[in-house]
Amino acid sequence: MKDNITLDELKTLIHLHESGSISKASESIGVMPSTISRSLSRLEEKLNASLLVRTSRRIEFTAEGCKLLTHAKTIVASVNNIETEFNTESSDPIGTLRINGASPVLIHLISPILKLYQQRYPEVRIELYNNEEIVDLIEHRADIAIRVGPVTAPTFTVERLGTSRRRILASPAYLQSNGFPQSTEQLSQHTLIGLEGPPALNTWPLRAANGKLVKIEPKITASSGEVLRQLTLSGTGIACLSDFISKSDRGSGKLVELFSQQLELDQREITAVYYQGKNVPAKITTFIEFLKNELPKQL
Repeated sequence: MKDNITLDELKTLIHLHESGSISKASESIGVMPSTISRSLSRLEEKLNASLLVRTSRRIEFTAEGCKLLTHAKTIVASVNNIETEFNTESSDPIGTLRINGASPVLIHLISPILKLYQQRYPEVRIELYNNEEIVDLIEHRADIAIRVGPVTAPTFTVERLGTSRRRILASPAYLQSNGFPQSTEQLSQHTLIGLEGPPALNTWPLRAANGKLVKIEPKITASSGEVLRQLTLSGTGIACLSDFISKSDRGSGKLVELFSQQLELDQREITAVYYQGKNVPAKITTFIEFLKNELPKQL
């Protein structure tokens, strides 16, 4: 017996049609392109039909794909209407609130203030999930995702919470053993710590002599900014860290800033992303307002 088609698969098909390509669809809903491709493959397997014709630049829907798209839009609209009709109008936040974010965000921004929210709204149960990569909120059953950096998610609501810049940092112990790099060119002689992933993640907000931003070749990489912080604190090397991660370490002298005069003003937005429904549950709206008031104090 074949598996049934899921609502998420139909929503993905609609996003794909609206975006015109898998890469743009993945950006619009905040998931990896491979997630879109897997969803499409499952649909085609369940229906035993080819839904798309893929070219090097964009995708075209087959006749079967167009037929399914029409049904998908009708079904998704009906489900949205049902949810709207039966959505509770209670203003009291209750239930489980699932919050997703990268480890540094949950550790340095959310955890210190979470007690205040629970004191105000004791009927809300909090579940925190850390993911270092951007995830699909619906697939991971998350109510809110806290993200750092640019966000493109037209089908979701994106609330701006604040900004945080990045700095080049090292521990006093590392600098005592290895010396201060006197120029960007000398950075290559040091142990540089970077993020695992695309090269763009390791472009530092620092201008080289040729006027271009410095793209480092890290000797050590990690998928989490918090791991980068711990490696830097231990004297392993030099890293580029967001202010909200390194604030206390810089204040206590555990980390020292390098190239402060050459650093670009690299402000990265911190946002809350949640599903854009007509009636947003009180547990979400109250937490968003709470973040707007309390989170900037952590920056």
